[in-house]
Amino acid sequence: MGYFVREADIHQEKDVLLNLLTANRDRKNYPYEKRYDWLYLNNPYGEAIAWIIEDDKNHTPVGFTAVYPRMMLVNNQEMLVWNCGDFSIDRRFRTLGIALKLRKAAKNCVEKGEVPFLYAHPNDRMVHIHLKAGHQKIALMKRYALLINIAKVLRDKPFGAGISKIINPVLKGGLRFKNRKLGEFEIQRAKDAIFDHRYREICEELSKKYAIIGLRDETYLKWKFSDHPVFNYSVFNYYQQNKLKGYIIYTIEGDTVYLIEIVATQEFQKALLSTFIHTILTEYPEVYSVSTIQQEFNPVIPTLHEIGFRFRDDATSSVIAYTANPQLADFVFDGKQWFMNVGDRDA
Repeated sequence: MGYFVREADIHQEKDVLLNLLTANRDRKNYPYEKRYDWLYLNNPYGEAIAWIIEDDKNHTPVGFTAVYPRMMLVNNQEMLVWNCGDFSIDRRFRTLGIALKLRKAAKNCVEKGEVPFLYAHPNDRMVHIHLKAGHQKIALMKRYALLINIAKVLRDKPFGAGISKIINPVLKGGLRFKNRKLGEFEIQRAKDAIFDHRYREICEELSKKYAIIGLRDETYLKWKFSDHPVFNYSVFNYYQQNKLKGYIIYTIEGDTVYLIEIVATQEFQKALLSTFIHTILTEYPEVYSVSTIQQEFNPVIPTLHEIGFRFRDDATSSVIAYTANPQLADFVFDGKQWFMNVGDRDA
């Protein structure tokens, strides 16, 4: 039996795609259906494109993948590219040949000039397939964490509770001393935030230093964070002399703050993060740690180390890219030319 790839009708075949996705993902309780319209149909830069692979005898779908249009600034010029995601194959058909045939669907379109390049954040199992397809690994995504309450670490240790009561005031005192309030700020729910031209201006400043950066303008930020159907994000806006100099978009799950976007020029990164950590220590006593995933060449990483964040090896993954345009290759295939954080992933 052979297998062939065809483009899916993302409107008429929604149930087919969702069934393949939910049946073959480890996150069984994630509400994929809730995010479908937002991600596949309501992207302000265009609808997603999906491909199904099915057998040539019974036409039974055994897998699919998708791409989502993403506006990038490439050498400070707008360029619409593809962000890959939702690669899913039925466990019974996970052979190299089937996966590779499906993976090449988007690559073939890039080679035809339909889009200038694509990028992806695959899991470890998929990296080999990307490389076999001809994509290149350009960087790693790495997690960094800041511990601000040691109680959980010592919870199962003898006398842990007593030790925590002694160490925590010292730990938090040191963090407060190191991280001062260095400007004005406001915190908003992303659903209530008004993203305007100031956010694009910060992005354009960053694009002067980085050849490739995802456009963070009013349209994108509202769609990605205000309108997200699953996650509830908050926005920390940082000001100096009443001017927006940077922002952090984050979410709190349990006792951990997850930083999704850390966006500021290098001049204001330290002040932004210092003021944010000072605020977390003051306003969120229930928080035990702060975590963020950043592309390994992101300029914020030295500042994270200075603040007190440390690398954790439990969430490292790859960044993949592909272009067939020789004029773009030097930028696209060099991770140091990208400004990227975890907010640049598909969803």
